[in-house]
Amino acid sequence: MPKQDKEKVYLRGMVLVLGLTCFGLVANQVGIGNISGQGVGGEEQVGCGGDMSGYAMGEGEFTPEDWKVDSPDDARAAGIIERSESDDQRAARNDAMGDCGGAADAALAAGDEASRQGAIRDALYCIHSMDTSEAKSAAMGSLGDALAGGTGDASNPQGVPDGAAVEDMLDRLFESEIAADSSEDNMPRAFNSRSRNSRCNWWSAAWSFFQTGATYGNFCGKGQANNCTNNGKATNSNGYKGTTVCADGGADKTCSKHDHGSYSKDVWGVATLNWCEVDRNFKNERAGTANGFHDGKGTDHSMVNGANCLFGVLPCLRYESYSYWGWCSKWWGGYPCRKSTTGINTKWPYGNYASGGCQGSCYK
Repeated sequence: MPKQDKEKVYLRGMVLVLGLTCFGLVANQVGIGNISGQGVGGEEQVGCGGDMSGYAMGEGEFTPEDWKVDSPDDARAAGIIERSESDDQRAARNDAMGDCGGAADAALAAGDEASRQGAIRDALYCIHSMDTSEAKSAAMGSLGDALAGGTGDASNPQGVPDGAAVEDMLDRLFESEIAADSSEDNMPRAFNSRSRNSRCNWWSAAWSFFQTGATYGNFCGKGQANNCTNNGKATNSNGYKGTTVCADGGADKTCSKHDHGSYSKDVWGVATLNWCEVDRNFKNERAGTANGFHDGKGTDHSMVNGANCLFGVLPCLRYESYSYWGWCSKWWGGYPCRKSTTGINTKWPYGNYASGGCQGSCYK
């Protein structure tokens, strides 16, 4: 799919479309209401991400060192690696790898380091398309066992990530591939396991918003719509730093504050994420604000309902010191290994935000 290089899906704005998806059976909504667009400087407003559990994608995709042999001059990496794998082990690997078995076979048969590491990368990305975290962890462990078999080195010496950790590792390594695989009708299969317990079709909602540019109030949604001001609806100056907002129950005011988060990051070609603390405050402050106010296009109920749904799916950002799983290459292939860093970390708290975590001030 072509990447959206110059346009952004503004996540708070897409909330209403998601609200329609989540709540359409309860109320017949015709207009589109939504959440505030996160300011990133100048006059442009862009969306803010939500929440999921324990996810650490980190800043950027992967380090080049993840895919370099640890000893480039090691002659053992130059040819086909002689390995040992029993028939039972091969059968177990094929079972665990499923449709990814071809990529694993290519890694095992590679005759040079570049093609070996490239095939390993292909195998890991294929593993990321599996439908459960359990399947991904089992396949990664099986791949590691096969790569090290007969080399004299231990396979998977640090163990294998599971649960949220294996999702985090693969998301981190393949951020750019996930973006390239994204389209309106195609949620990347890498997110299948992330979405299994979601009550919302968040991917469809994201793309629906991209097409409609839904808004509510003066601040909620893509850009600064000024719906109340433009439609002659009641306003006041109770917004963040005295900005003019709708005289509703406070929903537009919460969007005006959410717009002033100090940092945001675009991911996957369709989403913009923001500080978890900014999203946490937005969640707490929008609660109970809907009173049926109509901005001339839609209601605050639609915006709040959609926000509650959407921000239970999308991730957010924290600045912190953290450890994570990466890939450590060896002359025979490599294995999942622990690394650590300090920086902006992507989290999926599923709405259960920890406080703090901004780099400097959370707002501007």
